Amino acid sequence: MNFPFFIARRYFFSKKNTNVINIISFISIIGVAVGSFALIVILSVFNGMENIAISSFNSFDPEIKIVHTGNTNFNKLLVSDKISEFNEIESTSYTLTENALVKYQNKQHPFKIKGVDSNFEKITGIDTMIIRGVFNISEQDVPYAIIGYSVEYHLSVGLYLMYPLNIYLPKRNGKVSVINPESAFKKANIFPAGVYGIDKSIDDFIIVPLKFLQRNADLQNQCDAVDLKLKPETNLNITKAKLQAVLGNNFIVKDRFQQHEFIYKVLKSEKSIVFLILIFIILIASFNIIGSIAMLILDKEHDIFILKSIGILTKNAKQIYIFEGWLISQTGVIAGVILGVFVVWLQAKYGFITIGDGSEKFMINAYPVQFKILDLVYVYFTVSIIGLLASYLPVLYVFKKRIDNK
Repeated sequence: MNFPFFIARRYFFSKKNTNVINIISFISIIGVAVGSFALIVILSVFNGMENIAISSFNSFDPEIKIVHTGNTNFNKLLVSDKISEFNEIESTSYTLTENALVKYQNKQHPFKIKGVDSNFEKITGIDTMIIRGVFNISEQDVPYAIIGYSVEYHLSVGLYLMYPLNIYLPKRNGKVSVINPESAFKKANIFPAGVYGIDKSIDDFIIVPLKFLQRNADLQNQCDAVDLKLKPETNLNITKAKLQAVLGNNFIVKDRFQQHEFIYKVLKSEKSIVFLILIFIILIASFNIIGSIAMLILDKEHDIFILKSIGILTKNAKQIYIFEGWLISQTGVIAGVILGVFVVWLQAKYGFITIGDGSEKFMINAYPVQFKILDLVYVYFTVSIIGLLASYLPVLYVFKKRIDNK
């Protein structure tokens, strides 16, 4: 066995002459353990939140979305002929989104009207997010609407009350009359058939048949996006690059990440910032290790000179106390990581930490968590490096001041 490590291990488990050293060493272990525990748990919560966001958006967004560079409407024939040659595409859906004023009985509110064709259900998972009613936008040529939870909430919509939604769309060439402002709008009625609930940011849509919206918005054959579902085993990045090359600079081909790029970047940034804040806290907690090692060196100063007198080199004597600090940090980080993984497992299995007080309805009842091995690696090595530095600095300084010159 390595001699410095053997002595360090004896110091670690034995009672020190000065009791305060034992107390500071114990506080050091607790500080590192708590910091490591917090890192594992909070990073796992961020992973869970990211998964919830991704799964929510995946229920509404396609694998690939094609939009015009200027975010304007375009004739679908400009795209349909070019993408029809791609064997990698399993399904294609054309969509159109317009802003409209929506009235229901005595309430009104502006919402987004999204016109979709019959393939929209195949490309997205919107049918799995229906919380009331059914996903049915057309039956025997009669159009129906699927409304988001926010629409239902703001307008107090009742699916089974047989009152239609009154949709007011601005006329393209309409002239505003001071006497009759409504003459600038085209009114259309449609009955709601179902309510979907995904996320606040996408629960304010009213989904209607594409032809219904094109007809009432005077936008025949127009769309603002083409949604694509790829065949299994298809390489997303390669297909995306090929589509972009064929469509040219007038169109942008977006994957799911690019469709919500800002949200994903915010999640990544928040996770990184929290990681750095907690590392800073662990860095402060490591000052206890510095104090503990410095006091231990002073407490064992007589032992150091005895070891040197029997031939132990100064560098080996220094290694004893570096190993001592390393043992303190390792005990803390291993205890913290094990406890953190255990708590994450309990939360994933039983969800004992809930969201809110139970009086509000959320998509999920408990905080989502997901443990990643890479997070454990980052935490372990980062905390270990901090512990090693916290052990090395007092050894370097105290030995220089009290041991090397004697």
